Amino acid sequence: MQMDSGLDTGPILAMEKRDLVPSMTVGQLHDELSLLGAELLIKTVAELKAGIIAPASQPKEGVLYATKLTREDEKICFANKADFVQRHILALNPWPGAVAVLEGKPIKILSCRVAHGVGKVGSVIAIHPEGPEVACGEGSVIVTEVQVPGKRRMTAAEWMRGHALKMGMQWQ
Repeated sequence: MQMDSGLDTGPILAMEKRDLVPSMTVGQLHDELSLLGAELLIKTVAELKAGIIAPASQPKEGVLYATKLTREDEKICFANKADFVQRHILALNPWPGAVAVLEGKPIKILSCRVAHGVGKVGSVIAIHPEGPEVACGEGSVIVTEVQVPGKRRMTAAEWMRGHALKMGMQWQ
């Protein structure tokens, strides 16, 4: 887009759309859009120099302002539906990371998959080889990748080998 006095309000020179893959993290989306943006920039500059691009006004409707993320935004609320919890986790991976507290310790949950278990919201309702299943407001999620403070990212299976999880443990 071209620059003007507003914030991201100038005329559009070129645009590409991509469908989101349900399991895509924001980090993966960033990397894909970086490559797409570089290719589009090269094409657009050439077309602009050739005079074959007509700038188009941006639509006034549907404009949103994205606020700065806070620590509160990182907190996982298991009272939400399982698919919402999964999207929250994916949207904050790799940075800043979605966080839940277990036994008083914050744990970043970096990936999970949706399941259909039922139980007390936030409680461990099953322990699978790939990770714990945590009840949500509707459905459940199976945690598959975590990061504890001061440690590297690891699969939930690796983490469970060093952490004695029990049925009924409560995530907050």
